[in-house]
Amino acid sequence: MPVGGVDSFGALQQLKGKKDGKSVKTVACEMEALFIEQMLKSMRQTVKPMFGKGLGGDVFMGMFDTELSREFAKRGLGLQDMIVKQLNMKNEIQGKNTETDEDV
Repeated sequence: MPVGGVDSFGALQQLKGKKDGKSVKTVACEMEALFIEQMLKSMRQTVKPMFGKGLGGDVFMGMFDTELSREFAKRGLGLQDMIVKQLNMKNEIQGKNTETDEDV
């Protein structure tokens, strides 16, 4: 699934139980894109609006920030790798706990 292929929280919820590498990578990529989008929105609040004040300009800049964040996430800022590493470690720990519970 490409970056931005998950368009809703519900789609991410479907990946929740999956522990394969592709699902973990997808979730990590989306998390990085969301982080970048929030960063862009915060940065944009510190400068004058490009298209003046109004609903049209706000909608356009919101869509622009979303697409820009997805493109940045495709190339990666390094967050994605750290998120994947943490999720994989969590999955390994949970897997070991499940194995020891079954042995008892």
